[in-house]
Formats: sequence, C-alpha cells, structure tokens
Amino acid sequence: MSRLDDIQFADTTGDLNDAFDQAVADFGGQGFAIGVIGPGVPCVQQQRGLQRWIDYYTESGLYRSCAFTKRTLSSLIPFTWDEEIAEAGEGALAVVSAAEAFGVKHGLHGPVVTREGFRGGVFVQSERAELSDEQRPALILLSLAAHGRLEQLGSMSVAAQADLSPREREILIWFAEGKSCEDVAAIGGISRATVMFHYRNVAGRYGTLNRTHTVVEAMRRGALALN
Repeated sequence: MSRLDDIQFADTTGDLNDAFDQAVADFGGQGFAIGVIGPGVPCVQQQRGLQRWIDYYTESGLYRSCAFTKRTLSSLIPFTWDEEIAEAGEGALAVVSAAEAFGVKHGLHGPVVTREGFRGGVFVQSERAELSDEQRPALILLSLAAHGRLEQLGSMSVAAQADLSPREREILIWFAEGKSCEDVAAIGGISRATVMFHYRNVAGRYGTLNRTHTVVEAMRRGALALN
C-alpha cells in the first residue's frame, strides 16, 4: 500500500499517527501536529515529537500573538515556517526564538478549509527550510488526508473524542468539586489563562456550553471518573 492508502484506511488514531509519521519521515520531517481550532485558540488533537513545544506554546500564552496561528486561521494556502518569518517580521520573532529552543526551526503549515468552513490545520516539522516543487504538493496532500481521516475516526467513535490530556482531566476534576478558575490556577501553579485555554479546548471538542455541561459530558463519554 502507498503512504496515502495507509493514512486513508487507518483503523485507529494510533494507526493513523504511525502512518502519517512514516509519511512525514519520507520528506525529512521530524514530527507533526494535527489540530482543530477551539473558541479562539488552537487545539491539537494528535501529535508526534512536538509535545514539549506544544505544552510550552500553550501554557506560556504564545498563541495569543502568534503570527503563524493567525495566518493559519485566515489563509487558504499552505505556507512554510520560513515564508511566514519573512513576511511577518517582528510578529514572528518571539515564537521563532522560543521554538528553536525546542528544536523547531522549519516546517510546513497546512490550513484545512472545507465548505463547512475552517476545520483546523496540520503542521509538519522539518530539518529543511525548502521543499521541492514535487515534495510540497505531495506533503500537503498527505497532511489533508491525515486531517480528514482523523475527523472520520472521531465521528465513528465517541471514545476517540473522549480522550482528555492529564491537564484537562485535572482541571475538570477541580471544576466538578466547585472550584473557580482562580482556585484551579492557584492549586495547579498555572495562570488563569492556561486554565481557560484547556477548558475551552475540551468544551470546543465536546460542543458543550458551560463548565458543568463539560464535566457531565466528559463523564458520559467515560473520559472522567469522580471518586
């Protein structure tokens, strides 16, 4: 089977991650992140090799002024990390400087837009700044296929949508115990903005309207158990 077939016919998110990881490696890639956009913030659903950078990026609040995220939200055309640096100038420098400390120096951003509107994006980390005329469209095609298959797997299985990160689960548990955002921030040693970031990610995935609704939905999906 081709790499595209491996992605399109992946039976689980784990199989999809493996297939896309192998495809990315064929192009000299070193990791990827596939995500959707929650209420005003990026929400990564699957990743390989970028967890430390993603955690820092979200918890430090870099997403609030990130030129890369802004362009992903507004663009129909894929772009490379280096192309955005050249166009955004100072607007990209803070993110670039921070990312380099985590080994992220180059990559391709692929916004995903359908008739239903903006659906998210895919970022592929790369060692090289440039992709050839043959490589770029091929990698874009594989990225779109991976994003599409992830959405299909999510709609096929409630359990696949129920997954919570350790931080998301911790925050929902405290909410279930009646704690406020300020309380949770103090308990976890994080900022209120970080608490809201993780809560909104879950609410965006679940389509819930408030904290209580989100906690109840997480329990219904089997993603959260309270003692």
